[in-house]
Amino acid sequence: MPGMLLRMHRFASEVSSGMPFAHFLVSADDTGLAPEHQAQLDLPPSSVHRYVWDDVKEQYRVLRVLPGKFNQKVSARYFHMEPILLAVAFAEKHTDLANDALVWVFEDDVFICGTLSGFVSQYAEDASDFLGYGRYKGSWVFWYWGSGPFLRRYAKVNRTVELEHVQRFSMRFVRHMASLCREQNFTAESEMFAPTVCQSEGFRCSSFDRRHLGVYMWNTRLNQTAAGASCARTNSSGLSTINHAGKF
Repeated sequence: MPGMLLRMHRFASEVSSGMPFAHFLVSADDTGLAPEHQAQLDLPPSSVHRYVWDDVKEQYRVLRVLPGKFNQKVSARYFHMEPILLAVAFAEKHTDLANDALVWVFEDDVFICGTLSGFVSQYAEDASDFLGYGRYKGSWVFWYWGSGPFLRRYAKVNRTVELEHVQRFSMRFVRHMASLCREQNFTAESEMFAPTVCQSEGFRCSSFDRRHLGVYMWNTRLNQTAAGASCARTNSSGLSTINHAGKF
């Protein structure tokens, strides 16, 4: 949507000016889209990763066998970790990622009151491998949307769920997830996959400071006017907040 494209370009500018040590990347799922419907981005080629779902399945075999086990359509709508891993691999072809690099993921309908660099800098001293919303306490129906190896290793009582509109991973965690997916045929619905692995395998897991969450929930829908009003209410704090969902 127009507002989403404007945010991506604004984020790219903020990264360039405020975080010159960082690499900004848009990962676009072009599955089933005609060229005229694909996101039009005025960004360097190294900052635009395009893929279709068949590319993901080619790299992660486990996703090719899941349809025989589930009634739902296995796609990037529910399985986000593998596309994120592809995006990181794309970034590594264009820039040197340090072993202690951090991978921030923002979905396209997230908007920030303040600046992207301001939000990220609020966690500069956080050394966790996985940083996100924290345990989601609402109802959830996807507890068994996972591959056999995932479901066998993590009993239901040990699985956890987090909203995933904004998350941060250490490279150590990214590489572990890539190994699980590619070499051990692990996968799961993405709101469950990463937080379950983090809490179960000795990684450092933490959650966002609630002061940095504006209007942020899976089922909120804000137009441009409502988003502006929300930011006007929070800007006086001097904090940068993440908000979801900006549907404009």
